Amino acid sequence: MSKMVTFLTQLRVEVINDITFQLTSDFYVMLECIEEVVIPEGFVTDFASVPRLPIVYLAVGNKGHKAAVLHDWLYQTGKYSRANCDSYFYHALREAGVSYFHAWAMYTAVRLAGGKYYNSVKDNRHGTS
Repeated sequence: MSKMVTFLTQLRVEVINDITFQLTSDFYVMLECIEEVVIPEGFVTDFASVPRLPIVYLAVGNKGHKAAVLHDWLYQTGKYSRANCDSYFYHALREAGVSYFHAWAMYTAVRLAGGKYYNSVKDNRHGTS
């Protein structure tokens, strides 16, 4: 069985502020050994949008930055369904070394709460509000 997600380059970012980061070089990711995704230099991310509540952030915050950048990019491009984006996120977390428990918790969070963001980005892609 082939890997769902393979990171091909290092993630390089600069800090914009406490929660926002910008890629300083292109970030390459392979999906299912058949499609190369290029996330361009200059792309802005907040990594995983984990609430800054102490226990929640301590449990899953500051983990899986590569996976979070991929997930943000996939949501913004609209090339994949939300379910596929979230599935790639889970597999990217595991590829990045995030434990099964933390990857599952983060995947569950985006399945429960990601719809509003995915739909708002989708509306912006189509020029509606």
